[in-house]
Amino acid sequence: AEVRLGIERNGELRNVVTTLRTTYPDDQGPLGVGINLHLASRPPLEALVAGFKRTGESIVMLPGLILETARSEEGLQVAGPVGIVEMVGQAARQGPEVVLFLAALLSTQLMLFNLLPWPVLDGGRLVLIGVEAVRGKPMSIEREGAINFVGIALLLLLAVLVTVGDIQRIAGG
Repeated sequence: AEVRLGIERNGELRNVVTTLRTTYPDDQGPLGVGINLHLASRPPLEALVAGFKRTGESIVMLPGLILETARSEEGLQVAGPVGIVEMVGQAARQGPEVVLFLAALLSTQLMLFNLLPWPVLDGGRLVLIGVEAVRGKPMSIEREGAINFVGIALLLLLAVLVTVGDIQRIAGG
């Protein structure tokens, strides 16, 4: 596949067209380059402020990134516990900074996932509270239990499917 890149060097913007490789060394990607993350050391207060800023940016950008990825040719690819362990292993080989960055990103993603309006999750609970507020009376415990049961059953099914997909992807199948 042909890829167009815009590269800025010394204030000058250049457009480059290149072809992705289908086979390449482990320390490189399809473009023939490897990316090594290097985080500069900062004073503690500055690092704390930067951490909050990056967290805010990832919260704002994540939903758009998910939609963009879902619309791509590859589609949305999710990882469960097995896939996350594999990612952490890859990150560990690149250094502690990458592991900490990944931990922060995963924590942010889990927070956003928990806010989805799905029964059993906090977002689903907020929806049920909203329904009760509109109705003006509480929902029966039996009905709320049934809704949460269906929600957790579907969530567990999703977890199983994602884990099977992770194992197949890792095994090369």
